Amino acid sequence: MRKVIFIDSLNKRFEMPIDKFVEIFNKLYISNKNDIVFNLASKENLKITPLIHPKELGKIIIFEAAQRFDYAPAHNIFSLMWAKNFYELGYSVYLIDMANKRISDFQNILTTINPDFIFDAHNWVANQEEFIKRGVIPRVDFFKIGCPIVVLIGELPLWKDGSLTSLKTLEVMRAYNELFIILCHEKQWCSFFKNFGIKNVYFLPHYAPAEFSYPTENMPKSYPISFVGNFHKPVCHLPKELTEIVNKHLILKKQDFGYNFIHQLMREVFTVWPSQGWEKLEIICNQIGANFENMRYFILKEIINHHRLILFGTCVPKEFKEHPNVKYRGPAHWLLLPIIFGMTAINLNIHRIVFDTSTQERSFMFIFSKAFFLTDYKEIFKDLFPTCYKEFTFKTVDELLKKIDYYLHHEDERKAISEELYKTAIESHTLKHRAKTVLELLGKKYSE
Repeated sequence: MRKVIFIDSLNKRFEMPIDKFVEIFNKLYISNKNDIVFNLASKENLKITPLIHPKELGKIIIFEAAQRFDYAPAHNIFSLMWAKNFYELGYSVYLIDMANKRISDFQNILTTINPDFIFDAHNWVANQEEFIKRGVIPRVDFFKIGCPIVVLIGELPLWKDGSLTSLKTLEVMRAYNELFIILCHEKQWCSFFKNFGIKNVYFLPHYAPAEFSYPTENMPKSYPISFVGNFHKPVCHLPKELTEIVNKHLILKKQDFGYNFIHQLMREVFTVWPSQGWEKLEIICNQIGANFENMRYFILKEIINHHRLILFGTCVPKEFKEHPNVKYRGPAHWLLLPIIFGMTAINLNIHRIVFDTSTQERSFMFIFSKAFFLTDYKEIFKDLFPTCYKEFTFKTVDELLKKIDYYLHHEDERKAISEELYKTAIESHTLKHRAKTVLELLGKKYSE
């Protein structure tokens, strides 16, 4: 049997029968006589991958992190896709693997390139000391170059093990205020950075490369309801005083999924401890960062009391794996997600608790797959998809259960909503749109 083979950044191999892809890939692939191989990791260990534009409007350095993100190879592809889109907008892009210790004379390499800005999606620069301490990267004086450093923040700014930021990292950003441009995927983090004294902070809505979320809407719906993602049974190791505050806001969040948990939590922390607020918040962020799937556990537990659920994930509580209403299918490689989405009548999207008003990349993966999904409410949906956001969002468990019952029996409406979301996203919310926004914020021109 012919197979489709994926080889990821750790040289791990994943494969599946070709017939799963027949309705997805075009005739160019299908007519091939050989296996189809997607090699996501070049066998050559290049120090720098240059994409030189023939009509160069400027130069950009983008850091790769193939070794750092072994648990999430999609992050490695995102660096490449940013490079692709900046290139298509007229810029020469230099992809540099910061974790490649064989890079010699790194300082001179950066100076020779002389970039218009450094795009630091993995926060290597401000958190350099931590990485050096771990023996991951060489020491480089980025600030000697004097160009803007664009940092993407998609998680908790003080979650050391996730976003790899700390109070020391924020102090570095504040010390070099003129160089750092902070782009937050959650609006509440903008005020967080500004309150710390960091000047150039902007909101950038999340995204996902449309190129990796191919439409699968016509696949047979083998799964009525499915969820793909990791979550743990919630635990808390905070001091009692902090536990009480966190739990109070969690109760409110579980009553209304649109409740701004992080914003209200921050406000109370600084009210109770005006002089120690940052230190207290760092402790809380590290705790809730490690347990950011709290809402996933809560919502899914309610669902399996009423419906059968197909569940994919690496970290899943034992009680879910063994529940009679759960069919646990193990981990799902991210490249296969559009297939799973297409095989599902109702995909569930449950945000990590770090998001108050904004959405995560998974929403766009559903949309670009033309897969129907139901998601907990976020204000951003009203801005991004004003005509249909009420149709696919829910604020309570009761509302979710009612919508599941309804949409399981209304396939035409599912398809219409998915088509409308896809059309709007393609026209206004691709990664290229986000790249244009970044260039506009920096006052840079771009070609169409």
